[in-house]
This record gives sequence, C-alpha cells and structure tokens, in this order.
Amino acid sequence: MECATIPSPAPNKKIKNAIQRIRCMHGVGKQPLKLLVVMALCALPAKVFGNDSVSSQIEIAEARVADALIQLHEKSERCAEQRTVLPADAFDHLDIPTEHIKTALIYFHTRAENQCISLEAHKFVGAANVLERLLPMENEALDDLRYSDLVVESFLDEVEKEADYLQLPQPTREALEAIPVLRQPFELLESAKSIGLF
Repeated sequence: MECATIPSPAPNKKIKNAIQRIRCMHGVGKQPLKLLVVMALCALPAKVFGNDSVSSQIEIAEARVADALIQLHEKSERCAEQRTVLPADAFDHLDIPTEHIKTALIYFHTRAENQCISLEAHKFVGAANVLERLLPMENEALDDLRYSDLVVESFLDEVEKEADYLQLPQPTREALEAIPVLRQPFELLESAKSIGLF
C-alpha cells in the first residue's frame, strides 16, 4: 500500500515530524486494525496539509490528531506482539459443533483486538471529531474520508460479530467465556489451524 505524495512544506512541524516518524510503508498486517491505521496515516497528510493558512485552533487540533494517531499505532503494534496461538486442545473439553467454535473464535479475536487498543482508539476518535468540526464544511477531506470512520469501522465489525455470537446457546457461550486464552489477543488463522478447524 502506498501513500500519496505529501505536500511540502508542512504548515505544522509537529504533524510533519509525526508523519516522518510513522511511514506508510509498514504494509498491511494480519490484524484488522492495521489496515485502518495505515489508511489513516495515508489520509492524514492530504487533509491537514491542504490549507496553508490554517488557524491556530486547527493547528492545535491537527497536532492532537497526530499525537493520538501515533499512540494508536504504537499500541496496535504492542498488541500484535502480545498475540499468542491457541493451543490445540483449547476446545477439547467442550462438546459443541465446529461451526459454533468458528463463530466464537472470530468474535473473541475481534473483541480482544479492540479491547487492547480501546483507550487509544477512543482518544483518536475524539481528536479526529474535533478536527473535523473545525475544518471548513467545503473541505474536500470531509467528503472523501473521515478520520474517525477508520477506527469506528473496527468497532462496528465487533458489534456484527457479537450479534452472531449471541445466537449461540447460552450454555455454550458460558463455557466459551470461561476459557482464559480467549480473553487475550491471539492469532486468528494460526489458532484456527492449531485447533484443527482447517
């Protein structure tokens, strides 16, 4: 994934340093949020560098978005490092259909990923919303892609997965929720292979 050329010079040195610090050449990792963070990094310069006569309020808001984005990205990286692969016998003590395990696995993976970056994600969404309020309504950036949408999408995905999960019988859910390893970030595909789902 490549970013568009970043205009120069940057009107805000703090944002310029943030962009230099975080490159868009990280690529897309295995966690869903990685793609969203990379998209945000690519979108940020085009939006904040679009007007050379930004007000001090917008400059402050831009700096806060940059700081929040750095924190979100770094936390996402730490969460990725914490991921484990579920043991092959993680579900052996349960007598439930394979399809139920698949549904649960996807939900718990998404939930754990979002919980891990929740604080930083909310801070970023708040900062992004403030900046969006300050930008002129005719700003093309608002018609193109909103900062906050990049992260909110990940939490909407969790809600969809939870709705599917709640269709499982309550005794099954209670048994699954008692498994400690499902409450921590884990590799989805590797774990599915480990427990023999495919």
